[in-house]
Amino acid sequence: MKRGSRKNGWIKLWKDMVSDPRLIAAAKKLQTTYEVYRHTPGGPEALSNNESIAFLCNAVTGALVTLWCHADEHIRDDDTLEISSDSLDAVVRLEGFFAALPRQWVAELDDGRIILPGYCEKNSLITKRKRAIKSNARVARWRGLDPPQDRCVTTRVSGGVTSSHVTQSSSALDKDIDRDLKERERARAGARPEPKRSGRGKAQSPLVPLPDDLMLTEAMRSHANARAPGCDAEAWFQDFCAHHRAHGKRMRDWGAAWRTWVARGVQFGYPKLKEGNGASRLPSLNG
Repeated sequence: MKRGSRKNGWIKLWKDMVSDPRLIAAAKKLQTTYEVYRHTPGGPEALSNNESIAFLCNAVTGALVTLWCHADEHIRDDDTLEISSDSLDAVVRLEGFFAALPRQWVAELDDGRIILPGYCEKNSLITKRKRAIKSNARVARWRGLDPPQDRCVTTRVSGGVTSSHVTQSSSALDKDIDRDLKERERARAGARPEPKRSGRGKAQSPLVPLPDDLMLTEAMRSHANARAPGCDAEAWFQDFCAHHRAHGKRMRDWGAAWRTWVARGVQFGYPKLKEGNGASRLPSLNG
């Protein structure tokens, strides 16, 4: 399809379309409307059943191409055409065409419009045009929030710039714009910035030093006694605090850090509790 000298459309015909059972079924339905003859010196000669079906399969294929060409110009974003089923037969110039087709390919809505399910999604040019429209709308909204700033994305590519490089740069820029839009809109609404998220999508807590008022709770003591029966949990906790304060450790979850401390004590073999008058202590975990 062309408009002037510019290509205007894209149509996909799958290789096994001629043997598609739905196409053959449509041709059989049209046999009730059409009788196909061959001109011979002795007069018209009716085609055999197989020949008639093959001829009508070609007619349906040609009508489908005509429909897709029409849809490429007039399809709406919701895969609908502003024509009725009767008008569709006139567009493709094949009476009974709509009735013969399966509803997977074409259907009629309650308001009389025709719908081609999935047409826009399967047509790559239409999909690209929709994405471009959405991208332009995001950029316009982004620029409208604040005065434009000098922004530039540069990439050094060896061997020349290809369309894939341009697509990748555009995709990265779209992600930056979307993130910037969210931050600006939240700032205007007076909301706090969203915390950074890990690869699994969970919000990460900030790293904090060991709290000065951290105490050995009953839950922490019970965990130590359960994992290391006979240990001196109080002495282990003192070693735990002294070690992390001396090294300036920062953790997101100090409860989890305590459980790790106990697990490493069990791993390296803790001494038994109260041999003689002294209390056992956690062996050095750092060698």
